[in-house]
Amino acid sequence: MSGLIKGPVQAPIAQQTKLGWILSGNVRTFACHVVVNDVDSISKFWEVEDIRDSSPSLSSANLYCEEHYQSTPRKLESGQYQVALPMKPNFEQEMGASRSRAAAQFIQQEKKMIRDPSLAEGYRKFMREYEELGHMRKVSHQDHTACYLPHHGVLKLDSTTTALRVVFNASSKMSTGQSLNDLMYSGPNLQQDLQNLMLRWRQYKYVVTADVEKMFRAILIRPEDQPLQSILWRSYPHDDLHTYHLTTVTYGTRAAPYLAMRTLKQIGIDHADQHPSVAAALEWSFYMDDYLGGSNNIQEARQLQQDLIKTLKGAGMNLWKWSSNEPQLIENLQPEQLNAPFEFKDTESRKTLGLRWIATSDTFTFDTRIEPQVEDKPKQNDNYYQIYQNYLTPSAGYHRSLSEQRCCSRPRGRPH
Repeated sequence: MSGLIKGPVQAPIAQQTKLGWILSGNVRTFACHVVVNDVDSISKFWEVEDIRDSSPSLSSANLYCEEHYQSTPRKLESGQYQVALPMKPNFEQEMGASRSRAAAQFIQQEKKMIRDPSLAEGYRKFMREYEELGHMRKVSHQDHTACYLPHHGVLKLDSTTTALRVVFNASSKMSTGQSLNDLMYSGPNLQQDLQNLMLRWRQYKYVVTADVEKMFRAILIRPEDQPLQSILWRSYPHDDLHTYHLTTVTYGTRAAPYLAMRTLKQIGIDHADQHPSVAAALEWSFYMDDYLGGSNNIQEARQLQQDLIKTLKGAGMNLWKWSSNEPQLIENLQPEQLNAPFEFKDTESRKTLGLRWIATSDTFTFDTRIEPQVEDKPKQNDNYYQIYQNYLTPSAGYHRSLSEQRCCSRPRGRPH
């Protein structure tokens, strides 16, 4: 760096360094104000380029979760898997009252439903299906270790299955200031790195994608843990307010991703002797509930497809929404088993990343929803990140440079 500015005698010297300009010498005290906007979004610019270690060492908490899982899973006569929630030791001592808050939030949600008949109908339909499928059950006697989870409806207009989904809030605080998620271990991150998974997937000549329908809800929670997933519900205001237990792994609970991925791997382990290719696919070819697989041989790809469908069906899971760049691999499937273009999703938020695979033409497209003429810096960073997270690295470099510049209060250059 060659930048060096000297003033009159006794004046400070400004020198340019790799970290920016610095002042040295006889200087007065300056008030420096730094405004940091949306650091999390900005950090994703460089995090998305990293190839993460797929086999990190387990912490003591994660090791406890793994040992806990191995000692508690149970395969029922139906073929479904039943697991235990990985609660922290002595969590019962931190439990508090939660029913009154859940009831108050339900009343508020019910008022919204009264004002919006379409919301009410969608909510009732979702909860009716939840109960009919056995994913929640009405109880008359409540356990003293119960935790009530508030819930609300979320509209997903881009969903191809359910427009309204009910989300259960396991982060709601009890009277002790703790939530269910606070008292639960998250478990080790078993999720495949999407970049590595895509590179392996595209090495094959014939590729397929599929989705496990309602994967979380296909895994049962053992009965003694179900009171920790209690909710309040009634279909109409004039009905009595009843307590229900959620009987399956619940989206929004801290350990749900771990329990789902670990159960997929357990299914593979249990069938490794009979179907080693299925075990390998369950270990390495799933991105949460999305399957990305393939082969260089059509017959091998078809056999793996059939074995996967059969194995997961035996565990109570439905592998559907199939797509392939080879029509022969989907020609024998029922129409309800087929999928539109495959959307890659963020494993944490389950939001689509904008990266879309068109199976018929075997091409990728990118869909970014950029808000025009946005002046707010955090929103601008979100716009840039929407491009960058789509793996559009060449075009994203320009936007990342803009984001770096906008973090400064004025353009870089010589100090004035």
